[in-house]
Amino acid sequence: MAPFRFPRFPNRTPGKRAFRNSLAAAAWVLVTVAAVTVGVLVSGALNAQNGLRPLNAAEVAQSLADRNNRMASEAARRSGPAPAPSTSATAPAPLPTSTPPTATSVLRSSGGTVLASCSAGVAQIVSSTAAQGFSIDEDAKPGSPKLSFESESVKLNVEVLCTGDLPRLQETAQPKTPHRDQGSDS
Repeated sequence: MAPFRFPRFPNRTPGKRAFRNSLAAAAWVLVTVAAVTVGVLVSGALNAQNGLRPLNAAEVAQSLADRNNRMASEAARRSGPAPAPSTSATAPAPLPTSTPPTATSVLRSSGGTVLASCSAGVAQIVSSTAAQGFSIDEDAKPGSPKLSFESESVKLNVEVLCTGDLPRLQETAQPKTPHRDQGSDS
């Protein structure tokens, strides 16, 4: 039995097939460009109608600072002051009737960022993040008004102080001395 062969159509020449393929590819490209253009125009029109526009660098920084301040005040509001320890095992500790106002701020140093609060003149570090190239000293105590950021060349001691009920940052730098190998002396 002879193998099956597809019939040849005499009116289809390679030149016509190439032309049709090129025409189909051009049509596909044209439809794709038109769809993207319509999408961009509609998106721009909707954003303009709703008053939306890209933010510049100053607006982004202001928006992030506002968000950080809202988050910090919310965290401080949630945590509140710790209840006083009970002096007797049978009597529960009295609940505070009102909490003093707490001012929370994001403070920046060259070693990192500190979220600090002041309540009744007492400073407290709520959280901290080291800048690139720095780490936070492992001896830092939670809630303490002091901590240290360390890099290979410097140790930055940071202390939060209260001016009224507003936290401010005091930073002192201590250069690190390079360690020499004791066995390299000849």
